Amino acid sequence: MKRWIVVEWNQASGQPRVADGGEMFWTEGEAESVAQAQRESTASVGRRERFTVHEIDLEDA
Repeated sequence: MKRWIVVEWNQASGQPRVADGGEMFWTEGEAESVAQAQRESTASVGRRERFTVHEIDLEDA
């Protein structure tokens, strides 16, 4: 079973964390939409965090 997460890469430290409270998304498109909204939100206040989408395979867990 596949799910997608959004990872935030901190502007200052470069350290990753799972964004959106660790929420897993049912589709890659949904996760990409959340990542894009986060990019726009941080850019609007002058921040440069990066947001990437990653696939999680729950059958391997």
